[in-house]
Amino acid sequence: MLSWSTLKKTTPQDAVLAYEKSTLCHLLLTELSRADFNAMMIIESDFPEEALRHAPKTRQAAVILNYMTTNLAKVTLAKTAAHFGYEPNYFSRLARQLYHKSFTEELRFIRMNQAKKLLELTTQSIADIALAVGYKNPANFDRHFKAFFGQSPTAYRHAFKP
Repeated sequence: MLSWSTLKKTTPQDAVLAYEKSTLCHLLLTELSRADFNAMMIIESDFPEEALRHAPKTRQAAVILNYMTTNLAKVTLAKTAAHFGYEPNYFSRLARQLYHKSFTEELRFIRMNQAKKLLELTTQSIADIALAVGYKNPANFDRHFKAFFGQSPTAYRHAFKP
């Protein structure tokens, strides 16, 4: 079994692998901090989705975020609500309660930050990145990215890369 100290000591040579390691570590720490840190074992931190309605709010938020991140290219409010067995209107209110913003705003936040990392770490085309984070139309992706970060994806990539 991979221990926390072993994971911390590994230094991937590839920037994408380093980013994925960082993301994995943060998800693990988030999950451990959301539950009883001392009582919870690492093997229990797999974001169980059953009985979500009866879970604490922090657990609900983590499970829903995990689902959104995992299915970023095709996630919608209706699909997410159906996945967890909620009515879309109720789920929309639940998301606002959990994240203090709308489901759409939270989804856009996740998509934009994932796109930013992909622009930094890969040479994928902007159209491919747009598709990977859930935008069918690259022009919409460009518009949202510019509104979120103040510059176009192309300008961001040129400014980030030496």
